[in-house]
Amino acid sequence: MILHLQENIIHEVAGILPDRWDKVTINLEIDLVDDEIVISPKNKYFIKDKPYELRLGIDITNSFKELRREMQKNDTQHSAWTICDLEILSDGTFNYQFSYGEAPRLASLREC
Repeated sequence: MILHLQENIIHEVAGILPDRWDKVTINLEIDLVDDEIVISPKNKYFIKDKPYELRLGIDITNSFKELRREMQKNDTQHSAWTICDLEILSDGTFNYQFSYGEAPRLASLREC
């Protein structure tokens, strides 16, 4: 199920890219702030090492939320990741990295 969700995100992201691209990087922070799920994405795609902004739609954002929920259910301590770094290359390879510490961009929201 988790692998299916990860691959689905890859396909959704590929669907919003231009015809030619070399690499996509997504840094997505997600956490509970005042009992609400808050997401702070930083996304880029590259063409010949030149970065361009990438806006994730609501469907992709919801897919990341679903992936987080599913991974939390399967975690032995029921911990939810707070940071997802995803890199996708145009040859179809991809790499997910998950962190469970405090999400830096969202930390400032807790201080208000």
